Amino acid sequence: MLLKWMARIACCCLLTQGLAATPPQSYLEMLDKAKDARTEPSSPAPYNCVERHGDNIPDGLAVVWLRLHGSGQPPRERALAFLWQDGRGLHVCAVMEDSDPLCFASGRHSYPIGKGDAMELFFQPDGGKYYELHLAPNLATMEMASPDADTFSHPKPGEKLDFNYDSGMRGEAGKFALPSGTSGWWGHMTIPWERLGTSPGKLGSARMMVCRYNHNTAWGKEPEVSCSAAQWEGTFHQPAKWRRLASPNNK
Repeated sequence: MLLKWMARIACCCLLTQGLAATPPQSYLEMLDKAKDARTEPSSPAPYNCVERHGDNIPDGLAVVWLRLHGSGQPPRERALAFLWQDGRGLHVCAVMEDSDPLCFASGRHSYPIGKGDAMELFFQPDGGKYYELHLAPNLATMEMASPDADTFSHPKPGEKLDFNYDSGMRGEAGKFALPSGTSGWWGHMTIPWERLGTSPGKLGSARMMVCRYNHNTAWGKEPEVSCSAAQWEGTFHQPAKWRRLASPNNK
């Protein structure tokens, strides 16, 4: 059994950007074994954002499956995500099947979802201001903050708004290939609490959504877009449809 486990690990190729802490094997196997994304209720229970410490990505956390925006069906290439917290801030990690991870954006504020693959985190701490963060396989980012969803989605005529901000986000990413033939990439964001306008003890009123833009050269120009919330119509900028967070430290 030990030799079988060691052989499985040896056959799994993980290529990372920089000195990244890679996701535990269990998440890769979960993605590999999933025949399609698990169906979640339209009003899912709050996601329990547990506290974990250390430099490694923790094992055994509850996952959310991403489903297609517009239909709620499983995507052609599956994806899952999970969150946790520590003294440094909020962590979100997505593990995504992807036959050709690519992104032509580079650096910060480079709009990666329009130039290739990317994961996104939408986060609203208290019902008003919210944040939208992007991370690509090559660590290109976009970091935005909006006073509210209406200001972002319906700017006044002639009004020029700049939503870019410094999130302090630390991004990690890497690629994987499994013996079964499944391959893809993963991304891990760490965002300091003060840059999200909240703290570990105030997550009871927070909402979040993880999204994914999957560009594939074989599919044409339009990406496959999926998300973790029951949000199948309209834009992603509808915080009321995002998933609530729960935490053992909520006050």
